Amino acid sequence: MTRKTTDIITSINSENKKQAEENRKKLISIVETVILCGRQQIALRGKNETGKINLTEPPYNDVNFRTIWRFRARSGDIFLKKHILSQTSDSRSMFTSPTIQNEIIDLCGNFIQEKVVNRIKNAGFFTILADETQNISRYEQLALCIRYVDDSSADGVFIREDFLRVCACKRCDSFSIGHHHHAMYNYFWIRYGDVSRPKNMMALL
Repeated sequence: MTRKTTDIITSINSENKKQAEENRKKLISIVETVILCGRQQIALRGKNETGKINLTEPPYNDVNFRTIWRFRARSGDIFLKKHILSQTSDSRSMFTSPTIQNEIIDLCGNFIQEKVVNRIKNAGFFTILADETQNISRYEQLALCIRYVDDSSADGVFIREDFLRVCACKRCDSFSIGHHHHAMYNYFWIRYGDVSRPKNMMALL
């Protein structure tokens, strides 16, 4: 009896491990699609972003994310193709919802921010750049960028200007903008570095 129980547990564990590996490969394709859209500045969503995804082209113009998904599946991505073909009317784990897309975008953004902050820390000196604008809802936003010297490349030394984040800005006077500068500095330094500030790190506001 013990032997049979052990075999059943081993079989269940093996099947769970196999399913987890397949899900990871499916997620890789989904994440790569989101990254492609972001790198090429392609909008992910649009009017038709719900419903079942088929391998055949729909009669209407599908959104970019679903269209690229379909193209990948038809071009040899066997895991994504299997994922699409496994859909049912009750499928709840297709990872195509706007919520999942936003979560992937946030994770990619955190990864990029960490790399940028690490380069800034190595540079030692940097300048904070800010530009205020209104979004489509007429809310004031403050785009914050960093200019610094990057000598980490084998091709030479470069002056870089990297975007870090957009802040909601209720007021755009000098006090409010200065407050956002310092808040951004503290946020990124505490999140990606030591709480204590090194002596050679200097921000030029």
